[in-house]
Amino acid sequence: MCELAQRIRDLRASESFSEKDLDNIFGILKQEHPYNWLLPLEVLELSNSAKLKSCIKKHLSKLAFEKPNLSGLIASGFELIKKGGVV
Repeated sequence: MCELAQRIRDLRASESFSEKDLDNIFGILKQEHPYNWLLPLEVLELSNSAKLKSCIKKHLSKLAFEKPNLSGLIASGFELIKKGGVV
């Protein structure tokens, strides 16, 4: 997971990445780290793809429902991104 976090940091720093990069990272996160909520929020923040954003929101909403202890964190993340004008 540390490698994925670093990849996201590198993409954010480079400001030059494709939606495919983000989609690949999100796919790995869903498959290998299905209960991670923070990295999908970071991918959501970086994405410009309505389709990818929708998939991430659905995934995180499902996670918040399944893991109530994460629901507040996920909701706060959505709100922070929304206030930033990203979502």
